[in-house]
Amino acid sequence: MVSAGEEQVVVFTLEEQHYAIPIASVLEIIRPENINSIPGTPVFLEGIIEIRGEIMPVMDLRKRFELSSTPYNNSTRIIMVDTGENPVGMVVDAVVEVMKIPPDSKRPAPHVISSNIKNNYINSIALVEGKMIILLEVLNILYDSEQQELQEFMEER
Repeated sequence: MVSAGEEQVVVFTLEEQHYAIPIASVLEIIRPENINSIPGTPVFLEGIIEIRGEIMPVMDLRKRFELSSTPYNNSTRIIMVDTGENPVGMVVDAVVEVMKIPPDSKRPAPHVISSNIKNNYINSIALVEGKMIILLEVLNILYDSEQQELQEFMEER
């Protein structure tokens, strides 16, 4: 049970850095199988997958965050998230755990990061059990123009 002020999150890694998103935004976590790349799709889109008869877009968070690319391995996962419009899959290096973040462990992101429009997906930073965890704002991972581009792409399907 989550206590008052605590936030339950799914913690994952990219290049050994811990990130987290609210568990309420997570629809499911799956292995990256059968991602079909589609020519002419937005740069941030890795491809599409079929889940229970639905076609869902998938983006690689390494590419999104301008990190070096690595091949998928046994730890690689796709976290399907609710973005408010269409569900989107986010490829991550590994899903580490589900945890509760106490409110007193959260710190605002440094101003140099949070003031950068490219980084408005960073909600805050948590220090938990000796780990620094970057808490992401799922709805801001895609810019408004990219959300629109994704919406148009999915409507064409």
